[in-house]
Amino acid sequence: MKIALSCLCLALTVCISGPLHAQQSDIELATGEGARRQALKIELDRKLADAQAAEKRGAFLEAAQNYTDCVEIAKKIGPGVDAPQKQALAGFTATRLQLADQDQRVLDFQAADDQYARILREDPKNEQVIQLRQANKERLAAQAGLQPSQAALDKVPAPTPTTSMPRLWYRMGVCFTSGASWIRRRPSSIKP
Repeated sequence: MKIALSCLCLALTVCISGPLHAQQSDIELATGEGARRQALKIELDRKLADAQAAEKRGAFLEAAQNYTDCVEIAKKIGPGVDAPQKQALAGFTATRLQLADQDQRVLDFQAADDQYARILREDPKNEQVIQLRQANKERLAAQAGLQPSQAALDKVPAPTPTTSMPRLWYRMGVCFTSGASWIRRRPSSIKP
């Protein structure tokens, strides 16, 4: 009887102390979550300042990366950071639009389309970007026959230490004439 009573008391003690430990761990979890969010808010503010400074310097690639980090940090924080989140998204959009504009100036419409796609992943309802992407796709379609496709560029052999550039150019069908101008060499199977 004493053994049964001792076991019953031990079982009650374990059952009662279990929720206390669970409450402590819940409190610890909430405290840890609050500390993590506060650290992320500080990191967000620092990254926003870095991104804005890079944008003012004209380093748009660096600014775009920092704004991308800001958007990711804002997602990790969750609700409660509306102003910094809007600021990060606006900066993200502005720098990516600037990069897309630079890509279009050098006729790299595929890279510009990639920039527009990144913006639309974060802000899918941005009408300005949707219209710019559509105009860019039209330019990309108009350029279709004027530049080599990615498949054609992938066929060009990469130079190796044993392959000199003139040999590579010869294999590609490029011959240099006097005066440093080049002409396309005719395949040997075609008679003039």
